[in-house]
Amino acid sequence: MIRDECSDCECLQGVLVRIEIDAADNVSDITGPLKVSPTQMHSCLGCDPCPPAEIFGDISCLKK
Repeated sequence: MIRDECSDCECLQGVLVRIEIDAADNVSDITGPLKVSPTQMHSCLGCDPCPPAEIFGDISCLKK
């Protein structure tokens, strides 16, 4: 993560959930330690670029 704020950003947390949904295997041992509770999460800070958004875009392209 480029910024400390990324760890509890809704952008990264959304990517982690998407990875869990799309993965063929259970990846919770990888994603679990990175996830935070909804009360710890903050909304998008509008970073440009947004590393989690770029990752999400790459994942979406792989599914096509």
